[in-house]
Amino acid sequence: MSPDQFQELLDRHGPDITGWPRADRQAAEALLAASSEAQARHRAALRLENDLASLPMILASDRLRRAVLDIPLDHPLPARPASPGLRLADAVRGAWRQWTAGLATATAALLLGVVMGANGLSPLPVDDDAKLAAAEPASDESSYLAGLVVGDITAETGP
Repeated sequence: MSPDQFQELLDRHGPDITGWPRADRQAAEALLAASSEAQARHRAALRLENDLASLPMILASDRLRRAVLDIPLDHPLPARPASPGLRLADAVRGAWRQWTAGLATATAALLLGVVMGANGLSPLPVDDDAKLAAAEPASDESSYLAGLVVGDITAETGP
Protein backbone atom coordinates (compact mmCIF):
# COMPACT_ATOMS: atom_id res chain seq x y z
CA MET A 1 0.00 0.00 0.00
CA SER A 2 1.31 3.43 -0.90
CA PRO A 3 0.90 6.53 1.29
CA ASP A 4 -1.54 7.94 -1.29
CA GLN A 5 -3.68 4.79 -1.13
CA PHE A 6 -3.53 5.03 2.67
CA GLN A 7 -4.71 8.66 2.49
CA GLU A 8 -7.61 7.64 0.26
CA LEU A 9 -8.65 4.99 2.80
CA LEU A 10 -8.31 7.52 5.63
CA ASP A 11 -10.62 9.87 3.74
CA ARG A 12 -13.09 7.08 2.99
CA HIS A 13 -13.15 5.17 6.31
CA GLY A 14 -11.79 7.64 8.87
CA PRO A 15 -8.77 7.37 11.16
CA ASP A 16 -10.11 4.46 13.25
CA ILE A 17 -8.36 1.62 11.44
CA THR A 18 -10.16 -1.07 13.47
CA GLY A 19 -13.33 -0.39 11.46
CA TRP A 20 -11.66 -0.76 8.05
CA PRO A 21 -12.10 -3.85 5.86
CA ARG A 22 -9.73 -6.62 6.96
CA ALA A 23 -7.40 -6.58 3.92
CA ASP A 24 -7.08 -2.79 4.00
CA ARG A 25 -6.59 -2.80 7.78
CA GLN A 26 -3.71 -5.28 7.61
CA ALA A 27 -1.98 -3.36 4.82
CA ALA A 28 -2.50 -0.07 6.69
CA GLU A 29 -1.06 -1.47 9.92
CA ALA A 30 2.02 -2.68 8.05
CA LEU A 31 2.42 0.72 6.36
CA LEU A 32 2.00 2.57 9.67
CA ALA A 33 4.73 0.45 11.24
CA ALA A 34 7.12 1.23 8.39
CA SER A 35 6.32 4.72 7.10
CA SER A 36 6.72 8.00 8.93
CA GLU A 37 4.72 9.71 6.18
CA ALA A 38 1.76 7.40 6.83
CA GLN A 39 2.09 8.03 10.58
CA ALA A 40 1.98 11.80 9.98
CA ARG A 41 -1.08 11.45 7.76
CA HIS A 42 -2.78 9.30 10.40
CA ARG A 43 -2.02 11.85 13.14
CA ALA A 44 -3.41 14.64 10.93
CA ALA A 45 -6.61 12.62 10.32
CA LEU A 46 -6.97 12.03 14.08
CA ARG A 47 -6.52 15.75 14.76
CA LEU A 48 -9.10 16.64 12.10
CA GLU A 49 -11.62 14.19 13.54
CA ASN A 50 -11.08 15.60 17.05
CA ASP A 51 -11.34 19.18 15.80
CA LEU A 52 -14.60 18.43 14.00
CA ALA A 53 -16.00 16.68 17.07
CA SER A 54 -15.16 19.69 19.25
CA LEU A 55 -17.08 22.18 17.09
CA PRO A 56 -20.26 23.46 18.68
CA MET A 57 -23.55 22.22 17.28
CA ILE A 58 -25.16 25.13 15.46
CA LEU A 59 -28.82 24.70 14.66
CA ALA A 60 -30.54 26.55 11.86
CA SER A 61 -32.80 29.36 12.92
CA ASP A 62 -36.57 28.92 12.72
CA ARG A 63 -36.65 31.49 9.93
CA LEU A 64 -34.15 29.51 7.83
CA ARG A 65 -35.98 26.23 8.47
CA ARG A 66 -39.29 27.78 7.43
CA ALA A 67 -37.72 29.28 4.29
CA VAL A 68 -36.31 25.91 3.21
CA LEU A 69 -39.55 24.07 3.94
CA ASP A 70 -41.57 26.72 2.08
CA ILE A 71 -39.62 26.30 -1.16
CA PRO A 72 -42.06 23.72 -2.59
CA LEU A 73 -45.01 25.88 -1.49
CA ASP A 74 -43.55 28.95 -3.19
CA HIS A 75 -43.03 27.02 -6.43
CA PRO A 76 -46.00 24.66 -6.76
CA LEU A 77 -46.27 22.27 -9.66
CA PRO A 78 -49.28 22.83 -11.91
CA ALA A 79 -52.11 20.32 -11.50
CA ARG A 80 -52.38 17.86 -14.36
CA PRO A 81 -55.49 16.02 -15.39
CA ALA A 82 -55.44 12.35 -14.53
CA SER A 83 -54.65 10.16 -17.52
CA PRO A 84 -56.23 6.74 -17.95
CA GLY A 85 -52.88 4.97 -18.22
CA LEU A 86 -49.51 5.82 -16.73
CA ARG A 87 -46.89 6.13 -19.41
CA LEU A 88 -43.18 5.56 -18.87
CA ALA A 89 -42.49 9.24 -19.56
CA ASP A 90 -44.94 10.24 -16.81
CA ALA A 91 -43.32 7.85 -14.34
CA VAL A 92 -39.85 9.18 -15.13
CA ARG A 93 -41.05 12.78 -14.86
CA GLY A 94 -42.66 12.07 -11.48
CA ALA A 95 -39.50 10.43 -10.16
CA TRP A 96 -37.44 13.37 -11.43
CA ARG A 97 -39.68 15.85 -9.60
CA GLN A 98 -39.37 13.92 -6.34
CA TRP A 99 -35.60 13.81 -6.65
CA THR A 100 -35.28 17.52 -7.44
CA ALA A 101 -37.54 18.48 -4.52
CA GLY A 102 -34.95 16.97 -2.15
CA LEU A 103 -32.19 18.67 -4.09
CA ALA A 104 -33.40 22.08 -2.90
CA THR A 105 -32.86 21.06 0.73
CA ALA A 106 -29.42 19.64 -0.04
CA THR A 107 -28.47 22.85 -1.86
CA ALA A 108 -29.56 24.95 1.13
CA ALA A 109 -27.44 22.78 3.45
CA LEU A 110 -24.43 23.10 1.13
CA LEU A 111 -24.86 26.87 0.98
CA LEU A 112 -25.00 27.04 4.78
CA GLY A 113 -21.79 25.00 5.01
CA VAL A 114 -20.01 27.26 2.51
CA VAL A 115 -21.10 30.37 4.42
CA MET A 116 -19.90 28.89 7.71
CA GLY A 117 -16.55 27.95 6.19
CA ALA A 118 -16.11 31.35 4.53
CA ASN A 119 -16.80 33.12 7.83
CA GLY A 120 -14.12 31.10 9.61
CA LEU A 121 -16.54 29.21 11.85
CA SER A 122 -14.75 25.95 11.14
CA PRO A 123 -10.98 26.50 10.85
CA LEU A 124 -8.95 23.89 9.07
CA PRO A 125 -6.12 22.22 11.00
CA VAL A 126 -2.60 23.33 10.20
CA ASP A 127 0.03 20.63 9.76
CA ASP A 128 3.04 21.97 11.60
CA ASP A 129 5.89 19.46 12.01
CA ALA A 130 7.26 21.34 15.02
CA LYS A 131 3.93 21.00 16.85
CA LEU A 132 3.74 17.34 15.89
CA ALA A 133 7.21 16.68 17.24
CA ALA A 134 6.38 18.47 20.49
CA ALA A 135 3.14 16.49 20.88
CA GLU A 136 4.80 13.09 20.50
CA PRO A 137 6.21 11.49 23.62
CA ALA A 138 9.99 11.61 23.58
CA SER A 139 10.38 8.26 25.34
CA ASP A 140 9.27 4.84 24.20
CA GLU A 141 8.23 5.79 20.68
CA SER A 142 7.57 2.15 19.78
CA SER A 143 4.73 1.82 22.32
CA TYR A 144 3.23 5.05 20.99
CA LEU A 145 3.28 3.69 17.42
CA ALA A 146 1.87 0.37 18.61
CA GLY A 147 -0.99 2.28 20.23
CA LEU A 148 -1.69 4.01 16.92
CA VAL A 149 -1.74 0.71 15.06
CA VAL A 150 -4.19 -1.01 17.40
CA GLY A 151 -6.27 2.11 17.93
CA ASP A 152 -5.60 2.62 21.67
CA ILE A 153 -4.64 6.26 21.16
CA THR A 154 -7.50 8.19 19.61
CA ALA A 155 -6.38 11.76 20.15
CA GLU A 156 -3.18 13.71 20.27
CA THR A 157 -2.47 15.24 23.65
CA GLY A 158 -0.69 18.54 23.94
CA PRO A 159 2.57 19.08 25.78
